[in-house]
Amino acid sequence: MLCYVSFTSEAVTKFINVSDPNRPGMHMKLIKFLLKLKAPRIVYVSCNPATCARDLDYLCHGSAEQNIEGCYKLRSIQPVDMFPHTPHIECVCLLDLNTAD
Repeated sequence: MLCYVSFTSEAVTKFINVSDPNRPGMHMKLIKFLLKLKAPRIVYVSCNPATCARDLDYLCHGSAEQNIEGCYKLRSIQPVDMFPHTPHIECVCLLDLNTAD
């Protein structure tokens, strides 16, 4: 049975957002949605350190070219070697909404 649930900004702002995008990282539409949503906390799991760094930069600092303003602060990042004997790692990042503004 296929079930479709529609989430609005009001429905999800009180929760932690957990994002585990594929290797190309987050789509810019998702980044813009998360910045508009302003969930109190984001847990970002990434299998690609390069796209992880790019997406964290957008979420924390924004981008004039993309017309976005970052609103998160990176609290911690933990690399995890889930695939021994390969060059691949996962990164688990914790971001909190920056309320200092």
